[in-house]
Amino acid sequence: MKGGGKMIKKILNVVFWVVFAIFMLTWSIDFIMALQDKGPVFCIQNKEYKYKDGKVTRCIGLGYKVYHYQRQSMGKGVEVTPLWGKMRTVQ
Repeated sequence: MKGGGKMIKKILNVVFWVVFAIFMLTWSIDFIMALQDKGPVFCIQNKEYKYKDGKVTRCIGLGYKVYHYQRQSMGKGVEVTPLWGKMRTVQ
């Protein structure tokens, strides 16, 4: 029975690292796409906010948000924030 516990720990360890690698891969791909001013690939939820001077598109990924700004008052650009990050606003 002792050997079975070690085997379960090894399996859980491998599963953890595989899930972590997948998470990092999806984050890296979307981050690189944001640097190239393109839309994210892995998007769980997508929402568009319309304003008089343009729009902001928000994509929620696995632990992060990608904001694509297309507004005259703020300019154009892409921003990647943690999941708890907030959208920039005009002040």
